[in-house]
Amino acid sequence: ALPIFCSRREAHRKLFSWVAMRSFQDLLALLFLHSASAKDVIGILGSSGGDCESCAEVESFTENFVKEGLLHLAPKFVGTAVAKLIWHDMAKELASEYAELPSCNTSFRVRSSAQSAAFAAAAQRQLRASGQDVDVLPFTAWKFNHGPGNPPNLTIEAALDEARLAGVTTLFMWDQDAIISSLVLNEVSFDLAKKYVAAHPEWKPRIFGINGLNGQPGFFDNLLLPRVTSELHDAFPQASPQEVCVLAVGQGVPTFSKAVDPYAEKLQKLADATGKVMKGKGYDWYFAWQNWAGKTEKFPLNLIPWTTPYDSDILNNTISKAACSKVLVTDALQWPVSDVSTLVRESIYMPKWLKAIAPSKQLVTHRSWDSSDVLVDFIGKLVHGVVTGAGDFDVIKVSGFAPAGEEVVLV
Repeated sequence: ALPIFCSRREAHRKLFSWVAMRSFQDLLALLFLHSASAKDVIGILGSSGGDCESCAEVESFTENFVKEGLLHLAPKFVGTAVAKLIWHDMAKELASEYAELPSCNTSFRVRSSAQSAAFAAAAQRQLRASGQDVDVLPFTAWKFNHGPGNPPNLTIEAALDEARLAGVTTLFMWDQDAIISSLVLNEVSFDLAKKYVAAHPEWKPRIFGINGLNGQPGFFDNLLLPRVTSELHDAFPQASPQEVCVLAVGQGVPTFSKAVDPYAEKLQKLADATGKVMKGKGYDWYFAWQNWAGKTEKFPLNLIPWTTPYDSDILNNTISKAACSKVLVTDALQWPVSDVSTLVRESIYMPKWLKAIAPSKQLVTHRSWDSSDVLVDFIGKLVHGVVTGAGDFDVIKVSGFAPAGEEVVLV
């Protein structure tokens, strides 16, 4: 406070000094706050179609998956009609599949959230080790988990709300549905992010989309092949390659989708390349599709052709008659996170099918990547490489870059 007893000139001098000091302090505070707000906050958003964690979610999730995912490029009325038809004809089948799990709970959201958290921790650890003063925050979204029976705020928009309010300046979007980049999977998420940013012009993050893993440097040799080999050793540690058949599975799609989405073709090529290596080691290798509909369904769903061969055909008609005594079912080429396909179709149904036809054969299903240490470390390196400009990682510039132009960038 100013002294009470002093001359007017002295009072003015002291007042000026006091104001100057307070102004300097305020300036320092403002500079500090600006520095704090300018700190780069990186987000990793793991997004997927989702899966069910209660029986009440099954109907709306199924219809959303069909119309907003598999048929998102079709006219809206077509997607809605086919979704309703699939649920009408397959409701009992799908409900009974989820009912194999207690309360229909796949725990998919638990595993996918854990994966996002592990990715963020790995990226933050690697960035800070290289001198980057950043925070890396995890976010997770499930774009088809909305509507009747679903908890609120599970969608990408809700996750982007969290990222915006957390002050994220750079966001990486990772698809937890498939190893292969896909219009159905990746691009739907990217489009939702673009719309969200356009609706919130005050938020101007850079958003990178991780363009699948199949095109990333070192994925095939350093992640995929060692992963399949590790699964074989875990499942059958004492078996020789000649004793084992390997069945790799992928998410099937209607064949007309190949005209607009290279996903199925890319996954088939990845399966062929992996099969060539595994056959060279002496294993019997097979790849097949898990289709939601097609020839196994009633009219008119059986008129829509889907990717072939079906996994049930390969298992029941080919592997059952093969010389191998052991069968490994692997998700390593398809699913980053274990879902209902892993937990029910492959872990419960397939052993029953094979036992009924070839009771002497032993079938083991390996879980998906989930929070595998090697995958976590790989994503940490990818984020570090893109942020620091080191490494040839395949990402897409989704939003926040000027000038607009080329979308794919090899950093």
